[in-house]
Order: sequence, then structure tokens, then C-alpha cells
Amino acid sequence: AESSATAKPDIYYLVFDRYASARELSRVLDFDKSRFIGDLKERGFYVADNSRTNYSRTYLSLSSSLNMKYHEKFFDRRVSQPGLQDSRVARILRDQGYKYVHYESRYPPTKVNPLADMTVYTAKRGLDAFSRLLLDTTLARALLARSSAVERERQTLFQLEALTKAPGIPGPKFVFAHMIMPHEPYLFDKDGRRVSAQALEEKPETELYTDYILFANTKILEIIDALVANSKNPPVIIVQADEGFRSNPEQRRRYALAQELHFGILNAYYLPGVDADKILYDSITPVNSFRVLFNTYFQTDFDLLKDENLLAPLGKDVRSFKRVTDSLKN
Repeated sequence: AESSATAKPDIYYLVFDRYASARELSRVLDFDKSRFIGDLKERGFYVADNSRTNYSRTYLSLSSSLNMKYHEKFFDRRVSQPGLQDSRVARILRDQGYKYVHYESRYPPTKVNPLADMTVYTAKRGLDAFSRLLLDTTLARALLARSSAVERERQTLFQLEALTKAPGIPGPKFVFAHMIMPHEPYLFDKDGRRVSAQALEEKPETELYTDYILFANTKILEIIDALVANSKNPPVIIVQADEGFRSNPEQRRRYALAQELHFGILNAYYLPGVDADKILYDSITPVNSFRVLFNTYFQTDFDLLKDENLLAPLGKDVRSFKRVTDSLKN
């Protein structure tokens, strides 16, 4: 029989949007996440304590990690689809005999994927444009907004629950799920209760965010425990963020937060059958995640790239990234 290091383990890539690193949460927001990090380590995870995102925007970060490369130049989100819809990681794994299982996201670039062999849908089909036009009154807009919020809550809870059942899908499989949490809108408090309109209005955004992290922690551990307990062979699990925290510019409450908080990310690996301490390091970035994984489980020889942190341009006429690797605090 094959060892767990040479068999084809199920591979889970679980991305939690805007989940900042424990180090930066503690340093900038005075938020202690050591218990959760300890829970991950007790379960056999390697937690890259000093990991940072390669890019400061979701579509740039995910298309980089899923293609195991840096972008040659900046591009708009509207043209990001090729990198996300036809990724090198998914193609390599499909060539290795894996089924690609995609969990529907609320974020348009990762909503669905035509390359997927199976899509787990979480959203109901919405109103068409004409119906929305007919309902475009103040009252109707308020009702639709509340309905939309409830639908987001339902989708999020469904996606979290559905992930615990993923081992039941015949394998081997590559599962990709992009969770829009703890990214705003802040749907749940630390105990999983719906955040009230009053709380959204009155609480500091940083408190809404850290409360959402506590809820996310509970769900992440539930998912991990279910995946490990119900898989025939120990699965590979990467729990990672695409970027850290930055305040919602649409809210009145704005924070002059450290850039380190935006770049520092949660990045944890469950690699059964191997000594993770020998192949991972605490500052690994997402661009190298699958390079390490493929070298470890499929005997490839990908070189590891230099871990760089790149700020997306802010000006309309600026088309190049700003390298901030050396300016971020260590």
C-alpha cells in the first residue's frame, strides 16, 4: 500500500477573506488570537506565523496563488478571470486524476468556475433586472437590502456546513472554497448571532471585525475536524487568507491602520505523512504554497520563488506594483 506521503490525498484550499495574521492582530489591534493558533497546532497544523500576502487585493492574490507565479503587470479585476477560471493548480491536479470541486462564492471572480468538475451552489437565483426596476422604490429597496442580508447569512452558513460534508464526495478531489469572512459585511458576532443594525451603526469596525474572526475560528475548527475525521486517507488542508484587514471605505468610521495589518495573513498547513517543519518556513507566502505541496506529494521540482509583498497601484495612470517587502515591519 502507498504511504500517506505518496498516496493521492484530498486537497482542500480554504481561503478566508481578509483574515489577518495573529501577530499583526495582536500588534495593531491588541487582539489575542493565540488560543486559536494553539488549537491549529494541536491538530497538527504548521502555522506560518510571519506569512504575508503577495498582493493587496483579492483577485491579484488568488490568481497568483492558484497559478504559483507573480503577475508581470497590474491588471483590472474585470480581466482577472483567466487566471482564476483556468488556473495552473487546478489543471495540474486534474491531470493527476483529481476531481475539482468548487464552492460557489459571493465574490464574482470566484463565484463559479467552468473548469470545475462539480460546483456546490449556495445561492438562490436572484431577481432579474426588470423585476428589480419595478421594485425600485424606497420601501422595496429597504426590503431587498434586508432580504439580501438574510441571503448572505444563509449562503455563508450553508457554505460552512457544506464544507464539513466534503469528504463524502468521491475522491481524490481538489476542493476550493473562497469564504467572504471575516471580510465585511459583518454578518455574525462571536457567538454566531446575527449582527444587529444598531451594532453595525454603533460598534467600531475593528470590534465587528474581531468578533467575526472569533465566529470564523469556531467554524474553521469544526470544518477541519470533520475533514480529518471523515476522510478515508488524511487530507491536505491549507487554511489561508488572501489579504489581511483594511477598513471598509464605505463606512464613516475609518482607521489609519498599519499597512502590516493589511499584508499579514492567516496561513496554516496540514500536510499528513511529512515533516512540515522541514519543508515550510514561517514567512512563506501564498505564491509558494502549491509549489511546496506539489514537490512534496507529486515529486515535482518547482523552485521556490522569493517571497515578495506588492501593493496594487492606487492612481488610475499607475500600472505597476509597488514593492513593499522591505518596508513592512518584522
